[in-house]
Amino acid sequence: MVHPTSAPCLPISNYVSPFYEYTIVSNNKSVIGGNVYRGYAYADLKGWYIAADYFSQRLRKILKNGNSWVVVQQTMPDNTYTGIADFGETEDGELHMVDLSHNIIYKITAANPKTVYTFTGNGLWTTASNWKEGITPPDPLPAGSVIVIKPYNNGTCTLTENQTINTGADFFVEPGCNFVLDNSKILNID
Repeated sequence: MVHPTSAPCLPISNYVSPFYEYTIVSNNKSVIGGNVYRGYAYADLKGWYIAADYFSQRLRKILKNGNSWVVVQQTMPDNTYTGIADFGETEDGELHMVDLSHNIIYKITAANPKTVYTFTGNGLWTTASNWKEGITPPDPLPAGSVIVIKPYNNGTCTLTENQTINTGADFFVEPGCNFVLDNSKILNID
């Protein structure tokens, strides 16, 4: 699309061009911007920007790859997904999309979900109430599982027993969050 560059506009070099464009035709005509997936349950979506078109039933996944962009289009089944009007993100980074045609909120998922254990409290690792949904992670943590340390209100997670994170499992401490090992306890990451 060509835009004027005369005053009051600045020279074109002062602007950032879109990194992805698509042709406006028939039912492909209303871009609905989305969110970047920052959750932990769906590793295949991590870092992808998810967007849609209100009319076309097309979901777009966009990922920066070096100096270029990878775009994957997916046509959603039947007519249930027309009317996508917005995207939302939960505090855990999981994505949802709003369908105004059917008054439904859908959760965006992918194949091979991981089991996520999130520490949200303040205090001991072994206290179930410090974990989201009251479930402490098993030891050893099996492949396909994730531990996320994300205490609320500047809390601290204190590991009071040895814990092993097996190959194929993940362990994350969110930026700005506190995690400490009690005395001689060991966090073993295979």
